[in-house]
Amino acid sequence: MPSLADAVDELDAAALGSSPGRLADACLALGRLQAVLAEAIGSFDAQGLWALDHATSMTAWLKTEVGMAATTAASLAQVARRLRDMPGTQAALRDGTLSFDQARAITARLEPETAALWREHEPTLLPVLAGLSVADVARAMDEWRQRARAATGDETDPAEARGMHLSELPEGWRLDGVLDAEGGSLVSRAMAAATSPDGEGEPVRTAAQKRCDALVDVCRWFLDHRAERGAGKRTRPHLDVVCAADDLTEQRPARTSSGQVVDAATLQRLACDAAVARVLVRGGSRLLDYGHATRIVPAALFLALVLGDRHCRWPGCDRTADWCEAHHLLHWVQHGPTEIDNLALMCSRHHHLLHQPGWTAKLDPYDATIWITSPDGRMLSSRPPPVAAPTSLFAHAAPDG
Repeated sequence: MPSLADAVDELDAAALGSSPGRLADACLALGRLQAVLAEAIGSFDAQGLWALDHATSMTAWLKTEVGMAATTAASLAQVARRLRDMPGTQAALRDGTLSFDQARAITARLEPETAALWREHEPTLLPVLAGLSVADVARAMDEWRQRARAATGDETDPAEARGMHLSELPEGWRLDGVLDAEGGSLVSRAMAAATSPDGEGEPVRTAAQKRCDALVDVCRWFLDHRAERGAGKRTRPHLDVVCAADDLTEQRPARTSSGQVVDAATLQRLACDAAVARVLVRGGSRLLDYGHATRIVPAALFLALVLGDRHCRWPGCDRTADWCEAHHLLHWVQHGPTEIDNLALMCSRHHHLLHQPGWTAKLDPYDATIWITSPDGRMLSSRPPPVAAPTSLFAHAAPDG
């Protein structure tokens, strides 16, 4: 029997991609192959053959022997395991009636308590689900699961399945989790409200990067405005960064108090509007003295900045002051003063961007226009909003006398 790898090697990628029909056929064939693979993994798992390679589970075997990511391996093993008890769904997947993603959306929403009811409903429901998109299959199955729980007397609270993991990585953090319907809707709505578009001259972000920025902005906004904050106080930033004086002036990386590395650009941005405390040490750890916080933009000065700028001063950005930070146009490390003429409101997205290499911003003292230069030399300008109230149209329309 020729190996599957040999058959793949004989495929002509250029020919498959030469027409819509051929490429569609190839994609459908991939789905059929995934169906066979899921069935094979289910059989392999049921016999416990993964133990022959000293693996601890089917998921572990897929990770070690095949090089799959943990999430991919766990998902595939779960689909294969559940399909063993879903003969109708497995057959529909094998003959191409269902796509692999449709089958995964179905199996992900089945539980031991509702599996028997699903097998009764398969003949009626599968033809309906086969004609739906993957997203609609998921929605339909969500409703079926709620009704099935009620029919079987399952009192499981769907919110109990919620969970979130935040893991530290060498280059940052990884966030993944599961939310219930209400929580997911709230988070989705908040992130949609916090998402800002890319403006002229900015690097184009992917949708995933925009969602990431939006989530960070929502968390930062909450920490800035939480109820226990005293009147007139500004509690930012919300993490501690430890660095030597030379790290700041020479634009070198630093570390958070928990040991996470902070790159030089981030350190400069955080220090732009932060409480900076001087700490004297002897050797590597002995504390000798610490000074008072300094360089933070005082509440009264920040209020004056808000009255003047009103929103983010990046060209075309209208994020309100609630979402903004005070940016030193000439950083105080370079002897830039913490004064109204050297400050500008910037939302966290654009504040972050201005502290990336190659970006500069200058204030025209004559009319308060901010000139921003991008790394490729393009000039962007932002004029301040008018101070006076807009002229009333009724005043112009009123007859003389």
